[in-house]
Order: sequence, then structure tokens, then C-alpha cells
Amino acid sequence: MASGPLVVIAGQTASGKTALAIRLAQSFNGEIVCADSRTVYRYMDIGTAKPSKSEQEQISHHLLDIVDPDEKFNAVEMKKIADKAIEDINSRGKTAFLVGGTGLFISAVIYNFRFGPKDDSLRSRLDNLSLSELQEEARKIGISDNDISFDNKRHLARAVERGGMVKDEKRLRDNCLFIGINQETEELKKRMKSRLENMLESGLENEVRRLAEKYGWSAPGMNAICYKEWEGYFAGEQSLEKTKQKLYKDTWHYAKRQKTWFKRDKNIHWVTSGDEAVRLVQQFLIQ
Repeated sequence: MASGPLVVIAGQTASGKTALAIRLAQSFNGEIVCADSRTVYRYMDIGTAKPSKSEQEQISHHLLDIVDPDEKFNAVEMKKIADKAIEDINSRGKTAFLVGGTGLFISAVIYNFRFGPKDDSLRSRLDNLSLSELQEEARKIGISDNDISFDNKRHLARAVERGGMVKDEKRLRDNCLFIGINQETEELKKRMKSRLENMLESGLENEVRRLAEKYGWSAPGMNAICYKEWEGYFAGEQSLEKTKQKLYKDTWHYAKRQKTWFKRDKNIHWVTSGDEAVRLVQQFLIQ
């Protein structure tokens, strides 16, 4: 049976994915499935740039606020829930829009990754390996630097733990359009800086403080960018200005890792404007 239409919107943090996705979903009778490793967490609203309540009222969103910050969530669980959401959306005659910046989450769905079983003892062993040792472990089971960044120790350890991220097929899933937002570097930096300033003005510090007091710094959700940088500040070990610098630095480094991940994918249609995206989706849905 043919798959229903799926439009993927990917890009770096602060590139404008949410606004574009809402515009497209409104124009083409769609609903949004979020592919973000941070917005899955409840109560983490400001620091994750989660779609606002008004944005969620405009368009139905799936995979938001589904676990607490002290719960673990991975690509295996994400794929399972996302697949069901996409099937549900399509069954109601609508277009599903998979939107986010977490490359592994997106790839798991559109390339039908299969994952190995979880093993806590294996996880512990892998977490104690050096980066070069992890790279060697990855190569042994067929993971290459075309599949995942070999410079990201945590992602590499999780890939080895799962027994590899193996695509059942090399091609994109049926009836799928993959769009990427291409922002110029200076424009992206400007957008990131503005968004961080808005987060701070909107109460990011208080949000992080409440979550840290309730869940502690070791909670999985608290390892997210825009949260982990505050630990030293609340411990009295760094100034607010230093914290702001760390927020920007870590966000920018994350954006560069996102770019590296997505640039490897030859199936992405890169756009520089919303109008380009509209034309692509229009052509895709009428073919």
C-alpha cells in the first residue's frame, strides 16, 4: 500500500523551521510532527524554542511534551511514535509535515532505520571509551562517517550501542519531499542572537532554575543546550555574562553540527525563502 504524503522541513537551529512549517501546514491541509530531541520534554518551553500555544492552536502538533525531563527518550521511541502519527494524519486525508533539527530523529523515520536492542552494561562500557576507541567500535559494525558525525562522542556511543543505525533501504521513503532551509551564516548568527535574547527576556533563567530544583542537573532533559550552561551560574561559579556567552557558543556549535549532518544528505531540496518551499510542496502534492 502506498504511503501518504510526507513533507520534511529540516534546518539549523533558529533557521525558521517552525514559521515555515506552520505556513505550509496551513496552506496544504497539514499537521506537524516534531522531530526535535528537546521539545519532547514537558516544561522545557523557553529554552527549546517550542512552538507557542497560539502556534499550536493554529496547527495540530504531534510529539510535543510527551516525556518529563528526568525520562530518557531516543530515536527508537521517536520513530515508533512518529510513524503512528504520520499514519494517523494521512488516514484523515491530511499532509504530514515532519519538522525539526535533530538529524537522527528525521533520518530514523524517512530512511526507516532499524535499531539494535538496548543493553545497560554495554552503554556503561561504551561511555567509558575514548573517542578513538568508539570510532574503532563503530567501524567494526559497519557504521561510517557518512552515517553519523565521528566527532560526536555521545551520538557515536549511542549508535554503537544500538548495533548501528542501518538503513533498510538507501532510498528515501515513498511519497516524501525533503526540504532544507538554507540560511546565510551571518543571517543565522543574527537570528540566533536575537532568539537567545528573547529567551532571556521571556524568563529562561527562571525556567531553568525551576527545572534544576525539581529534576536535578543529571536529568536527561537538563543536558540540553540552553539548560546545561546554567549549572555553573546557579552554583555561583560563573557570571551571568559568562553564561550568556556559553549559551551562544554552544548554540552555534550545535548549528554547525546540524549543518554537517544535513549537508551530507543528497535528497534535500534546499530553499532560501518560504515562497520556494510553497512551490516545491505544491508540485509535490499535485504530481
